[in-house]
Amino acid sequence: MVSHCPNCGAEMEEGYKFCLNCGAEIQSNSGSFEEQAAQTPAVNTPVPVQQPVYSQTQDYVPIHPRKSNKKLIVAIVAIIAVVIVLVLILVLFVFNNNSSDFVGTWTLDSMAVNGTSMPVPGGVTIKFNSDGTYEATSGGSTQTGKWEVKDGKFYDASSNTTNSPFSSYGWSYQFSGGGNTLTMSCFAQTEDYTVEYVFKKSSSSSNSDGGNLHELDNGLIGNWNATSAIYNGSSIPGVDIAIDFNSDGTYNLVYYSYANENGTWYVSGGKLYLRVSSGYSVLSYNMGMDYQLSNGGNTLTFGYSMSLGSETITISYVFERL
Repeated sequence: MVSHCPNCGAEMEEGYKFCLNCGAEIQSNSGSFEEQAAQTPAVNTPVPVQQPVYSQTQDYVPIHPRKSNKKLIVAIVAIIAVVIVLVLILVLFVFNNNSSDFVGTWTLDSMAVNGTSMPVPGGVTIKFNSDGTYEATSGGSTQTGKWEVKDGKFYDASSNTTNSPFSSYGWSYQFSGGGNTLTMSCFAQTEDYTVEYVFKKSSSSSNSDGGNLHELDNGLIGNWNATSAIYNGSSIPGVDIAIDFNSDGTYNLVYYSYANENGTWYVSGGKLYLRVSSGYSVLSYNMGMDYQLSNGGNTLTFGYSMSLGSETITISYVFERL
């Protein structure tokens, strides 16, 4: 309902306490504006939205997107690869310079020139000593010298290498077969050929007879056929004995084509021993025999003496390599 202000005459809605035009107070018996407003329902009143309240003492930590670790992983893998390569180089260097592997007695097993196999002279042995010296035996003669391993190659360290079996060349080498096979090769530039040697190492073990060393003389390994025998100074005609000395320390003997003998053999104190395990002791009666290789290692002579009552028997055999 519309009414007028009693002070200025402006139109106004009934129930207002003050004139909106002049501000004069309007007397009304219908109650205060606040009371009327409280009784009037709100129309289209927006729902207040509660805002989050932050503590002034709380630190604000910004969240950043996580960076990729791909570059770090690549760097770590690269470092590990470099370490592995360095370790392998160190291992190979130590292996190639482990000169103690040479120490021992070696027998020439095969040889080749420019890849072509060559006949192997019998009785070719080389003994490498731990003090850096060596003895090379061939055809019954022995030559001494010095040896060393330098920069992964084998060298003759003698003051004069003119007659050395290794000359002055650097030899590549490789151990195999559990360290019992030694392959050596070099390229002789002045002669324009490559030579390769394969050596087999003799095995040894302690025994109980006086503490001597049991060794296998690799110069004996092979097949032998008796050509003659001497009994108390007299030649025995028609000797028919064949013996095989094996690299594992065993032997097989055939006596006059029907009697077989088997056992083990070794060298101790410069004497040859045959220990019978089956059959009859035809040659040695388990005694130590003096022996000698000659003719480039292709002739073997051994024999012994024994007492039978008041009689002394001396017998020796001559074998040729088959």
